[in-house]
Amino acid sequence: MMMMMVIKMVVIVMLMDSEATWHGRRNCRLTLHYENGFTLTTDTDGVVENGGDTSRGAVAQTILWHYPFEKLQMSSDDGRRLLWLDFGDDGEQVINHHLFLKIKM
Repeated sequence: MMMMMVIKMVVIVMLMDSEATWHGRRNCRLTLHYENGFTLTTDTDGVVENGGDTSRGAVAQTILWHYPFEKLQMSSDDGRRLLWLDFGDDGEQVINHHLFLKIKM
């Protein structure tokens, strides 16, 4: 129920994200984007190349998984932290979000 309200809000504000834990990884971020759907990323410390320019200690984003909104079959939550997203044949994802999804305009 809460997830459906969040999806309706994404349509209005275009982007929402939250810090999250997924499969024991604590440095994840769940992003809901109006056009791109659901994306879970993690920060990767180390060497980042940017057009031939190498930066040490920079933080890069690694995409762990991504699903468009159309793939979402069902969602559920415990009203506090746990979020279940069922993407049908592509599987189910269980996420522990640390903060309620922050709205970015």
